[in-house]
Order: sequence, then structure tokens, then C-alpha cells
Amino acid sequence: MLGTAFSVLIRLELSAPGVQFLQGDHQLFNVIITAHAFLMIFFLVKTLSLINLSLNNFYYIFKLISNYLFNLICVYFSSDSSTVII
Repeated sequence: MLGTAFSVLIRLELSAPGVQFLQGDHQLFNVIITAHAFLMIFFLVKTLSLINLSLNNFYYIFKLISNYLFNLICVYFSSDSSTVII
């Protein structure tokens, strides 16, 4: 529930240009982003991975890893097309 509340607050703050709900407190915005990321990674993704590993559901883990890698590759190539991988 706390991760969802952080997500809603982030989306409300970024919904329009300018100062919205945090009254220009950029440090608080950075703390909310970091807390949201920490909660989502360690209490959602890691928990789901451990549950699936304990149930011997290896196919789900491999699909999850390949999906993450595919998204990282897409973001990398769409962010700056002028960079060349060496």
C-alpha cells in the first residue's frame, strides 16, 4: 500500500508542469522516488522471485529475466541512437 501511495504521489507531482503537491521540495521528491524504488524492488520483485523459486517454477523466472533484459535493450537503443556499442 505504501508503494502505491508513493506511485500516486509521484504521478500527481508530474501530472502538470510546475510545482504541484510538494511545494518545490526537490529533496523530498528524490526521497519519495528512492523509497518507491526500494519498496518495489525488495518487497515485490524479490518476494515474487523467491516464491517462484521455492515452488520450483523456473520457467517463470527465466521469462522474467528475459523480459527485463529485452526492456533494458529497448530503452538503451531508443535513448540515444548516436551511441555505438564497442
